Parts: sequence; structure tokens; C-alpha cells
Amino acid sequence: MRFQCDARYVLVVEKDAIFQRLTEDRFFDMVPCVMVTGKGMPDVATRMFLRKLCDCFPWMTVLGLVDWNPSGVAILSVYKYGSHRMGLESPRYALPSLRWLGVRSPMLQHVDPAMFQPLTARDRALSRTLRSRLAHEPSWVEEICSMDETGRKAEIEAAYNVHGFDGLAAALTRSILRREYIP
Repeated sequence: MRFQCDARYVLVVEKDAIFQRLTEDRFFDMVPCVMVTGKGMPDVATRMFLRKLCDCFPWMTVLGLVDWNPSGVAILSVYKYGSHRMGLESPRYALPSLRWLGVRSPMLQHVDPAMFQPLTARDRALSRTLRSRLAHEPSWVEEICSMDETGRKAEIEAAYNVHGFDGLAAALTRSILRREYIP
């Protein structure tokens, strides 16, 4: 079997609702991409599919779109490095080239404060674990520290507050074209 693809990006979306909205907005026509969602924490099948896709088309840039909270960072971490719970098997499905597109703190600068939620005790505990585990990812740790310092978190939907219901796809397109994502 032989696969063909002219996409330049793979967009991994944390939430199915956002995935559906970007599909309705025909985001893939604005940015030539393959969009995939694991509907939260990804299962092995989703990670296996993505790894195979990236192995077949190594020129594609892999971007992640997750909530701006410790759980979103944990999801990105599982995609990029694999699950600690799976042990030695997990790195076979890892995406070491994954980059964090959003949501990140610069995208939330003009968001209505009511769109943020306070960090919970569970968020803070996960944040400590992630800062330690991801020490080799200074840009990721910087985002986590920003969450901790403000004591706030935000879901992807908060970006609609700034960009409008139809504007998130356009804002993501601009971020991709300007290469405003972090490794």
C-alpha cells in the first residue's frame, strides 16, 4: 500500500468540540494540514496512527493545540514523549518533533478575565510534576510557570473571546505562518 499527502502540517487538537469547529471552518483549506484529535488524553491507537503518519511524511510539522492548563501540557507531553505508565513500549508511539502551537499565554493577553478559572490543588500538583519532568523544555516550563504565577488556567474556547467565533481558525493560521509555536 502506498500513501500520498500534500499537507505540510499535522494539527493535533485536544478537544473534539474544537476539532469539529475547525473542521466546520475548513481550517485545512487555510493551512494544508491533517487534523487529528485524541479527544483528551490520547489512546494508543491515536498515537500509533500519528507516529505512522509522521514516519510516512517526515516533512510535515506536527503542532499541538491544547488548553492552557497543566492537563493540556500533560497531554502534549504524552504525544511528544510517550506515556510514563506504558514504560518501554511508549516511545515507539512518541512524536519527538511535536511543537506547541497553542493555547499559550501570548494568545490570551486580551481575554476577558472571566474566561479564566483558578488553578486547583490537582493542577498545582501536576504543574510541579511537569516542571520537573520537562526541565529540558524551557519554553514549556515557562508557560507552566506563567500559569502558576497567575494562579489561572484557560480553555481553548477562551481564544474565541479575543478572536471571535469565526476568528480562531484565522488566528491559528497567522500563528502557523509566522511560526509562532514553540518546540
